[in-house]
Amino acid sequence: MRKMKFVLINSLYPPYRTGGAEMIVFRVAKGLKQLGHEVVIITTKPWGKGNQSEEIQDIRVERFFPLNFFWFGDIGKKSAWLRFFWHGVDMLNIFSFFIIRRMLRQEQPDLVLTHNLKGIGYLIPFAIYSLRLPWIHTVHDVQLLTPSGLMLKGREFSWEHINIMTRMYRVLCRLLFSCVKQVVFPSHFLREFYAHRGFFRNARLEVIPNPVEHSVRSTQTRHTEVTSGFALLYVGNIEEYKGIFFAVKTLQSVQQPFILHIVGDGKGMPALRELVKHDPRFFLHGYVPPEKLFEFFQKAELTIVPSLCYENLPTVILDSFSFGIPVLASRIGGIPELVHEGETGWLFEAGDMRDFQEKLLSCFQDRNLLRSCGERARDQYTKYSIASYLNALLSLHADTQRS
Repeated sequence: MRKMKFVLINSLYPPYRTGGAEMIVFRVAKGLKQLGHEVVIITTKPWGKGNQSEEIQDIRVERFFPLNFFWFGDIGKKSAWLRFFWHGVDMLNIFSFFIIRRMLRQEQPDLVLTHNLKGIGYLIPFAIYSLRLPWIHTVHDVQLLTPSGLMLKGREFSWEHINIMTRMYRVLCRLLFSCVKQVVFPSHFLREFYAHRGFFRNARLEVIPNPVEHSVRSTQTRHTEVTSGFALLYVGNIEEYKGIFFAVKTLQSVQQPFILHIVGDGKGMPALRELVKHDPRFFLHGYVPPEKLFEFFQKAELTIVPSLCYENLPTVILDSFSFGIPVLASRIGGIPELVHEGETGWLFEAGDMRDFQEKLLSCFQDRNLLRSCGERARDQYTKYSIASYLNALLSLHADTQRS
């Protein structure tokens, strides 16, 4: 295989992160590096903090602060009015355009891979296009449809998503990304979601599921805490839209013995801590580095993904599968493409407490079924290896180059 040079562009990169997209970029970069390719990351950093250039696991990371009212990583701490003006600058950030264009001209990569551009600048597509560089863009969420990147079930036509400013935002995003010729979606749901709304009309649209980082630890025997009750696990942001408050409130009425390990952080953490402070069945662990997550998966019997918003392809589901742990998840977005009812887990209607509780109780009552589902889940996750992902990605690039 010919050795190539790749530039990956994402708004955040470890140690800065807000969600699964950053970890996907990290896994892709590491996988390309292990194949012997040269990899450069272009991302952001807080104002006045961190190194401009550094190496993380032998991968060169170039960071800069896009001139704006604040850094993207702090967006959750800012007021709605300040976010409004920030989004306007972010979409037409001339500073980022010239910085990225200069970096790409210096690097001269064989292929540019862009991911989440919210927070680094929506003029980047034109910067890449102006240099005529080979390029694949990956969409991770509904960020180009609504500035928040969040759309909750039952609120699709709320004022937030249909007001004149959001409509203008959508039209402008459609224009700014019209020069993309190759787009990857991790789920069929997300591809249809955008295609139905007129995005990427001149591009080749491909579905390539997100990769799982295979680990030796994932094949080891798990040690579930059966003596402490049925062991549940939640990994994700501590936010209302992720459904963790919905799940906790539902579980508080469950009589069967269980424990729930909650791994993650977010602005909802103080309220969640207050909600469970007198209930010893809930363990709040806060943020845990990716390399430490295996300790929690090894103790779990079931992972819950109770999201209330339209998800793409949650990384935590595949991570759970890699440890042979079935998943109980909301029937929303791209989740049903991963979780097959009674085979690798169970689905419930998003936000439906009764449905969630009934499915959960059936899991409590049949541990043999739970284990068999876990075994099938482990078999399924092997399809999502980083090797398979990179092969599909490079094949897409090669096909486009030949055409």
